[in-house]
Amino acid sequence: MSLPVIVVTIFFAVVALFGFFIAGRNSKDRGLVQTMWVTTALCLWLFWLCAYLSQINPLVAPSLKAKDVCVNDGADVIC
Repeated sequence: MSLPVIVVTIFFAVVALFGFFIAGRNSKDRGLVQTMWVTTALCLWLFWLCAYLSQINPLVAPSLKAKDVCVNDGADVIC
């Protein structure tokens, strides 16, 4: 695994653990607050991971056709 994946995974794990153990400590809906924090951290991590992995090997690459290339030699443009 690469370093960014490990660092971001640790960050979202800390956010989820914070939400599970600390957030909502004095609330009567503690279970709901814990579920909200953990679910939010998991969804954000999954979204980030999909965005990160889609940039490693893109499915669509730019294609340049010879007829689309123009040459500018200073005096005039040749297409």
